[in-house]
Amino acid sequence: THSQQHLDTLLSCSLSVPVGVFLHDQSWFCSGGNRALRGYQPCHRPHGVACYFWHYAGGCGGKSPVGNFRRWQTTDRLQELIRHPRVQIQVASEFMINGLKENRFPSDSIDRIPLYGGSLSKHAIPVAPAALTSPDSSTESSLPINGRLFAPARLFHSKGLHVLLEAVAQLKTLPWTLVIAGKGPERERLEALSRRLQIADRVEFLGEIPPADMDGWYQKSQIIVFPVLRPEPFGLIGVEALAHGRPIVAFRGGAVSEWLWHGETGLQVDVRTSTALAQALHQLLIDPEQCRELGKNALNRYPFFHPDAYLQRLLTSFRGAVDNLPRAQKDPKL
Repeated sequence: THSQQHLDTLLSCSLSVPVGVFLHDQSWFCSGGNRALRGYQPCHRPHGVACYFWHYAGGCGGKSPVGNFRRWQTTDRLQELIRHPRVQIQVASEFMINGLKENRFPSDSIDRIPLYGGSLSKHAIPVAPAALTSPDSSTESSLPINGRLFAPARLFHSKGLHVLLEAVAQLKTLPWTLVIAGKGPERERLEALSRRLQIADRVEFLGEIPPADMDGWYQKSQIIVFPVLRPEPFGLIGVEALAHGRPIVAFRGGAVSEWLWHGETGLQVDVRTSTALAQALHQLLIDPEQCRELGKNALNRYPFFHPDAYLQRLLTSFRGAVDNLPRAQKDPKL
């Protein structure tokens, strides 16, 4: 998965060949995993001995002392990556770069390579090479005004789906339906919550679906919702929304502002509450023209995240890894 950490293999390879490694999440430098304290408030404390105790004081760890200590040991071991400048680190967001810098990772060994969206979508717009770094005002969005809200997410507490259900329950007078795609341990609780809120007949839980089917749900939806509570290291859902020309509503924080332009491609919600989220959704559900405009702008922003742009940045990073390897250790075949 994107969270696998094979440090020994990585460092062994770096002794003889150029190495680039993509760090998806913050567990490489945070033994709590999310660099977030109780209530998902951001933490900027660099990894150190104090973190083990802070897991309890700040609420950023688990309840098991043994489990917390093992995670702390793992992160402490991963810090060895700081001392290996021949490894070129790749991350998806400026938010992740800031976290690495706060943990004393050398900035010249970090490359920002935003993830791409739309590669599996037959609807994704084609992009000429010259348009990969700037919006293309010629694109058009075909947005259905049907009140369908789409929330693709793993069903974990930090994904905020319980807050989303509480939000839409405040909008019963509006014609909306909510589709949640994903699996996880929270499904039964979320289904029970939808029944308690008396909105079960307007909420559909799809479970995990293949990427090909996901594309169709993006196309059939009016608004994409990203109610994640933790500081998100990137948020691929946001890029997929751009690729399909769909407005998105998300809580502000983490890397969200790197793909959601408030008032241009969607709405950022400053306060992580169901009431604030409900107000943002209400604003779009009653204003189809604003939804259409946001959808068009989303497509115009998509070229920056096109697969071709991603590949260009990735190749540049790999070339940097080759250049950073001492000449005497370069493989002549490279």
